[in-house]
Amino acid sequence: LGFGIRSIKANEEAANSMGINTTYHKVVAWAISAFFTSLAGAIYAYWMSFIAPDEVFDVMIAVNTIVIMLIGGAGSILGPIIGAFLFELLSEVTWSTFLEYHLAVLGITIIIIVFFVPKGVIGTFTDLMKRRGLKLRKKVTI
Repeated sequence: LGFGIRSIKANEEAANSMGINTTYHKVVAWAISAFFTSLAGAIYAYWMSFIAPDEVFDVMIAVNTIVIMLIGGAGSILGPIIGAFLFELLSEVTWSTFLEYHLAVLGITIIIIVFFVPKGVIGTFTDLMKRRGLKLRKKVTI
């Protein structure tokens, strides 16, 4: 599944011509994504024991998710985990230090991080290790 999705990402027409069922791989990837999204929603509903549309469909949830991915780095499992930790740490520090302007300070800090570390923490760490000549494990596909 992992190699099929990677080949679709690289060139869908070439993957299709090599015999990879691109429709199947896309549907399976979508189903896996939908499973984990619905699992998160079910856990959230159980934890809150109440769901209100203005809380669940808040645009800031999507914005925070994208910012977490940008900080940690896309394309890995560890990147968003590190990004979530750093985002929450940064959010709490700015909230406690700059009470009135915490959103502005947080936004400027995130813009600076994204501007100077475009690959995220994981991508920058990987690049540093490659420059030093250290070999990293190859990515494991599903």
